[in-house]
Amino acid sequence: MKIKIECTVEFDKDVIKQLMQQRLMADSDETIQYFIRSHFISMGAGVFSEALFDANLPDAFDVIKTNI
Repeated sequence: MKIKIECTVEFDKDVIKQLMQQRLMADSDETIQYFIRSHFISMGAGVFSEALFDANLPDAFDVIKTNI
């Protein structure tokens, strides 16, 4: 089964820049948009994976396409 999830979120650009600076990423080529998208995908997959693990179920999903 495949499920496509789309959402729109709003962020304070200055706060995200500050977070990237704290992680020493401010001078990298990574854009703020890419940074946020990749973190959202990672967080969502991580939370779901932990829920499966806590329920003693094997990993049953994979992120197939991200459109970052």
